Amino acid sequence: MSNSGAGNSKNGPAGLVSFATLYDDFRVVDGVLFAFKEVNLVRGAKIAETVLTKVEVAKPLPVDAFAP
Repeated sequence: MSNSGAGNSKNGPAGLVSFATLYDDFRVVDGVLFAFKEVNLVRGAKIAETVLTKVEVAKPLPVDAFAP
């Protein structure tokens, strides 16, 4: 697992609680780098994991796509 991620701490009724999100499995899709795996931690314990199987980059819209 990559150490790329973000974390913070919040003080709540149970005391100081740390949150972190780790990103892994980076791939380039249409020239843009995406993390295909994200793991969410609370107090160091994994509470969620998201794994992408496919990423599609939106194609440019025509100039008049939002014209009234």
